[in-house]
Amino acid sequence: MIMSPTEIYDRFYDKMDEKQLNELLELIDEKPGAGLTPEIRKSSLDYEHIKLHKMNSFTDNPFDTDQINVWHCCWKSFKKIGFVSVINPETGEVEEYTVDEDYKETGEEINVEWKWIIEVWEGYRIGDTDNLYVGVQPLEYQHVSADNPNSQFLPYTGVIYNNTNSTPKSLVSMMKPLQYMYIVVWYRLELAMSRDKGKVPVIDVT
Repeated sequence: MIMSPTEIYDRFYDKMDEKQLNELLELIDEKPGAGLTPEIRKSSLDYEHIKLHKMNSFTDNPFDTDQINVWHCCWKSFKKIGFVSVINPETGEVEEYTVDEDYKETGEEINVEWKWIIEVWEGYRIGDTDNLYVGVQPLEYQHVSADNPNSQFLPYTGVIYNNTNSTPKSLVSMMKPLQYMYIVVWYRLELAMSRDKGKVPVIDVT
């Protein structure tokens, strides 16, 4: 993604501490060709009544001329959970439920079995530097199946654009040879149907 500094702040302000905000400001000042000095950017609040529009820009703020690359990365990690078996005092039946790794045993459990399951994490890298990462946390709203706790999927789906030793091909390009064969076979079938005269009787007129 390509975002302006104000867009980055609007989206990640609740995930950034003061140190990261200062690093973001330093990143803006280090970008060459900004066209506007920090003093002019700070004075943008004095011109809120002026409606300005820029062509071919990713931002509506005319004082945001700096564009910063933002990467969103997702990966699969592990999470420790426990399966606790207890006896329901009302029904007398054994019930099982899951707990996180912070669970403390009370001594009333029949059995506590700990396992590691897959958990999807996400994070954002702002700028081309390797020291400004925000929002590194487990992905929100993950669906964990009770039948298979390791069935989590990454939020991005798609196909490989190209491989190392091949040229990129679309699905249409991959189907072209079969389409050409279909056209040729159908054309030959039409020619055979046009030459077919049906059953022709042979009569000896002599």
